[in-house]
Order: sequence, then structure tokens, then C-alpha cells
Amino acid sequence: MSSQGKFSVLRSILRTLGLSQEAVDEIVDRIVDFLSADEPSAADKEVYPYALRDDFLSPAELSFYRVLATVVDPEIRICTKVALGDLFYAKIKDSSDWRRYTNKIDRKHVDFLLCDGQTMRPLAGIELDDSSHRREDRQARDHFVNRVFATAALPLIRVPARRGYAPVELRAVLGEWAAEEKAAEPVAESTPARVDAVYDKKPAPSPAPPPTPTPKPATTAPVSPSPQITQPASAAALPGTSLFGPPPVVDPVEPAPPRCPKCGDEMVLRTAKSGANSGGQFWGCTNYPKCRGIVQYQPTAN
Repeated sequence: MSSQGKFSVLRSILRTLGLSQEAVDEIVDRIVDFLSADEPSAADKEVYPYALRDDFLSPAELSFYRVLATVVDPEIRICTKVALGDLFYAKIKDSSDWRRYTNKIDRKHVDFLLCDGQTMRPLAGIELDDSSHRREDRQARDHFVNRVFATAALPLIRVPARRGYAPVELRAVLGEWAAEEKAAEPVAESTPARVDAVYDKKPAPSPAPPPTPTPKPATTAPVSPSPQITQPASAAALPGTSLFGPPPVVDPVEPAPPRCPKCGDEMVLRTAKSGANSGGQFWGCTNYPKCRGIVQYQPTAN
């Protein structure tokens, strides 16, 4: 008997018991709702054709990763197969151009990414170039990726793919890159991670203290007599008056918003909501959170 037939019999029984048609319909509806709640939906019935890959890293990538983990500083984190769309963004306002440049980096990734262990700030990308990179289409792709990294000022290290890697050779490659970065970058007051920490596991020696300057004897400059201003008798005769009158009141001019020191885009004035600087104002990049560039706000003196 079909479900519809079973419900017809149930309705007949309930009517025989003296229940009204409205009461019968309500009971049947409740039974239908109860039974349908246990049935899986159409989406749950669909069988997805997904399975876990056994080759997430190729043999060459896995061999390189194992050696790389023994070479870099323990404070450096190694990420694998990072999508360029998660690493970069198109710094452009026009929506059509934004979509066009975003599509260019979609479905592309970098083999390895070295990040600061404390902040996870990207430090450098690493690409393994196997024989496929000699193809014309791959060379065009590599040229594009090189330009993306260079435009975003993120170093990209290319290493020829091999079956095995010697730690001393890999350390030399990273050391050469780190030396170039240290020579090219200006010294900052504080950095999230040292460049040489990528390959040098020894602590950097403390810099020698600067020599104490020899104090010079203080000299006293001759004091010039204060100039005397003589007012005319007409002005001096009027108490509370001045020859030039009261100084004009000039409203302070708010300086123009600065440009972001990281991406060069416009900045807006924001107010810190929490932390030690809660309530304080600062200039924040309009591309936040993709760009977290900030500039200290200097209020105009009244």
C-alpha cells in the first residue's frame, strides 16, 4: 500500500472515532511533518565525488621541504602551495580592472612561502622549477609571477627541481638572497623578523655601544637688550588700546591626508577602539585589512 493509501485509511479511522475533518487534517499533517523530519534532504542525498589526494606534495617538493625545514631558523614558518589570491590583491579602484587583475592571479600558487613565526608576515616565496618550466607557456606564466612578486616587493627565490637537495647548497642559496635583501633594505627601528634569521640559526652579536661624547664647556651668548617700542601719545592716552589692534583669529588648517607608506593609496583618519592607544586617532589605509599601513596622527595646534 502506498503512503497516500495509508493516510486515507488513517483518515477513515479518525473520522469513525468521531473527530472533525479539521482535527483529522491537523493530526495527519503532524504525522507527515514528523516523518519528513527524519528524511534526508536532496542535498544530503547527493554523493560528492571527492577523495583525499596522495600527492599533495610531489616527491621533489617533499624532498625539498624536508631539507628546507632543517636549514631555516626555527622562528620561520614554511607554508606550502599558497594561492597568489590569498597573498596579493589588486590595488585598483575600477571594478572591471580589479576583476581583470584579480583573475590573473586566480588559480596560481607559489610552491613555498617563508613567514615570520610570530606575525606570519610573508618574507619570501620559493618556486621549484622542474623541466615543465622550459615550456613556452610556463615561461610566460613564470614571467608574470616574477612581475607580481616584484611589484608587491616580496622576494621570490627560484630553485631548480632535483631528486635530492644538499643542506649546504640550499643554505648557500638562502644566504645569498638574505645578503642581497640586507644590502637593499634600509635599517628600520624595529622589524618583525631579521632577514638573516631565515638561514642563520646563530644569534646575532650585540652591537658595540657608541662612544661616550666628551662634554664641552658651556658658552654663554651675549644677551641683546630688548627693543623698546614707543607708542604715540594718542595711543598711549587710551587705556587698553594698542597701536596695531588685536591679532586676527586664524582657524587652524587641517593638513591633507597622507599617502599610505606601504601601498601609496589614500589614508583616512581612524580612532583606535581598544588597546593601549584606545581613543587615539591615527591615519589608516583605505585598503584595510588587505593593507595595514598606518601613520601617526599629529593634531593641528590651536
